[in-house]
Amino acid sequence: MLEELNLADNRITDVSLPAIIEALPGCKHLRRINLSDNKIDSLASDALNTLLSTAREIDTLILKRADVDDAETARWVETIATQATVKHLDLTENLIGSHEVRAFQPLELTGGQALAKLLSREACSLETLSLGWNMIRFKSGDAVAHSIALNQSLTHLDLSFNSLDESGGEIIGASLMQNNSLLHLNLENNNITARACVSISTGLRAWNSRLETLNLRHNPIGERGCRAIMGLKMGLGSSAADVDISDCAVRLAAPTCWF
Repeated sequence: MLEELNLADNRITDVSLPAIIEALPGCKHLRRINLSDNKIDSLASDALNTLLSTAREIDTLILKRADVDDAETARWVETIATQATVKHLDLTENLIGSHEVRAFQPLELTGGQALAKLLSREACSLETLSLGWNMIRFKSGDAVAHSIALNQSLTHLDLSFNSLDESGGEIIGASLMQNNSLLHLNLENNNITARACVSISTGLRAWNSRLETLNLRHNPIGERGCRAIMGLKMGLGSSAADVDISDCAVRLAAPTCWF
C-alpha cells in the first residue's frame, strides 16, 4: 500500500508529471506527496486539482521550488478548501505573487488571494503553511494578513522573505488579537517597519494570543519597534512569545510611528 510518494529533485515537467499524477487516485492509502524541485505548469496543476478532489486521504503536499505561480496555485487551492483534508502545505521558493500586477483585472486571482480565501474558511484544515521565499505583496499580502484573524486551524505559518511591508505588518498585528491557534510565525525579511512592529507587539499582548515564537529577523523595525518588542517580556513575563529580532535595523528614524 503506497502511503508516500517522493519524486523531489527529478526535473520532471508538464510532459510527464500529469501522467504520473493521474495514476495516483487508485492509491487509496496515499497520504503524503512531495514534488519539490520539479516544474509544475498548467497541465500538472490541472491533474493535481483532479487528484485532490478525489483522494481524501492526502494530508501533506510539498511543492518546494516547483515553479508554481499564481494561476497554477489558484487551480487547486479551492479544492483543498472544499475537501478539507490537507493539513501540511509547503510552497517555499515559488513564484506566488508574481502576477500581482495583473490582480486589478476582475477575473484575475493571485495565489496569495486564493490562499487567503482558503485560510478564511471556517472548515480550513491546514495546520502548517510554508510560503517563504515567494513574492507575496500588495493586496495579496494584505489579504493573507487579514485571513489570520479568521483562521483557527494554523499552528505554524512561514511568510519569510516576502514583502508584506508596513501595511501587511499592521494588519497582522490586528489579526493576532483575534487568532487563538497560531503558535509559530515567521516574518523574517518582510520590510516590517517600526509602526508595523508596534502593531504586532500590541497584538501579542492580547489575552487570547497563544503565539510561542515570532521571527522578525532582518526587518527595519527601528528603535520604536525594538522598544515595543523588549516591552513584551517586561509586561508579560514568561508568558510572552519568544521574539527574534536579530540583524534588525534598530537605529532607523520612524516618522510614521508617531504614537
